[in-house]
Amino acid sequence: MTRNLRWSTINWAPVADGFVLPDDPVFERDTFNKVPTVIGNNRNEATLFFYVKSTGLDLTPPVDAGSYQALEESFYPGNGAAIVAEYPISSFQGSYKAAAAEAMGDAAFVCGARRVARALAASGVPTFRYDFAHALNLGLPALGAFHASELPFVFGNPLQPRAPLAPEDLPVVKQVMAYWGSMATHGDPNTAGQLAWPPYDPTNERQLVIDVTASTESAFKRAKCNFWDRLGN
Repeated sequence: MTRNLRWSTINWAPVADGFVLPDDPVFERDTFNKVPTVIGNNRNEATLFFYVKSTGLDLTPPVDAGSYQALEESFYPGNGAAIVAEYPISSFQGSYKAAAAEAMGDAAFVCGARRVARALAASGVPTFRYDFAHALNLGLPALGAFHASELPFVFGNPLQPRAPLAPEDLPVVKQVMAYWGSMATHGDPNTAGQLAWPPYDPTNERQLVIDVTASTESAFKRAKCNFWDRLGN
């Protein structure tokens, strides 16, 4: 999913051990167990990595054009200038950090999930894609729906003891647990009383938006993901 991304100290790539994962890449070769799948991303995946130093990435937020391009170049050698042009700070209220976080979130999470969803759907697997957009308030700077912030809503537990779920979070907890529970039980996340979750189709790329009020959207970040696909990420 993140083929060319140069992480500094960690590697999230699958390990082909010959037993659990017999081969790599299994999706491109159509050699995998075809079961209904839910796959998705959080709306603001990478904001956390520019705030918390204990993630293993130890990112220093860019503060000017030079440090922004140097950061992108360090992750995607030979493509730094193209990425800066695709994610100009003018689209992020002049914030180099916000632009860099958006680029990393798309490359490492959003577009990887899209790539897998497309491969699954092409193999005839019932696939359901989501965009988790509900921001979890931890008393931190505005991080939005950051990486792993959906976990309290899946399991109904606070992310940390000092940050209990707020009353406005509870409808989202109920919503997510209903979808995930139905998926685990029936192989289909759709259940009575919930907004219909459309199966993923690469032609229209419809997916569920998870927030206080659920909705659906189409072609989420299609142009950005096409950009990353062209880069070979």
